[in-house]
Amino acid sequence: MNDLYLKNGISAYNKAAAKMPQASNVVVLYDGVLRHLSDARKAFENHHHGDMMRSISKANGILLGLQQVLRADLSQPLFDKLDSFYGSSIIRISQQPQKKFEDNQFRSLLSAVRNVRDAWAEVAGKSPRSGLKNTAPALNPQSPNVRIMG
Repeated sequence: MNDLYLKNGISAYNKAAAKMPQASNVVVLYDGVLRHLSDARKAFENHHHGDMMRSISKANGILLGLQQVLRADLSQPLFDKLDSFYGSSIIRISQQPQKKFEDNQFRSLLSAVRNVRDAWAEVAGKSPRSGLKNTAPALNPQSPNVRIMG
């Protein structure tokens, strides 16, 4: 992974942390991961492989940044689960081009990221569906295309 994306991911986290409560900024970062995944799939479908790889790198950069700032004072089981989630998600995201963004696998990946995002929204005291503008991609059940909800 490009060090620039890691630095940008950590920088984005630090800027967000300075402006809003920690749980809320994590939700915003997860929204960014979901948006970049949506952008990567669209770029793949349109044969824009450079854009696809940039979007994948940005999504992974955010997750890697979150993984790098995991607090050691978390309970060990929670720390281990989050660390494992970040690592496995980065691998799954990186494998999407080889798997041609296969619909069921891509939906599973989005669902996993969205579930953790929603858990952070609850920690922030926000309903996953209200209180925070949802910029996460939603899948249209009639179409494999990813759409952005506004």
